[in-house]
Amino acid sequence: LFKDGVTTATVNDWENDGKEVELTLNTEKYDSASAEADALFILVRKLKRGSKIVAELLEETDAVWDILSKAQSDLESVRGIEDDSSIDERR
Repeated sequence: LFKDGVTTATVNDWENDGKEVELTLNTEKYDSASAEADALFILVRKLKRGSKIVAELLEETDAVWDILSKAQSDLESVRGIEDDSSIDERR
């Protein structure tokens, strides 16, 4: 697909209405454009899996945060009741 020594490629970005984008190939790290593309696709798949896991963890964190906020509110209410009852006992 690419001739030896090619350092850039112009491609269409289908996620942006086919706009042309120039890619700079990393000729020091990869033997060919295909090898670089394969490595990048592997990285993208890994990042997508990771972002799904992070999203799930954020949902769990939100749920736990709600539970802890309610527990804190309950504790503050109990403390308020205890403080009021100790004042009434002194009268």
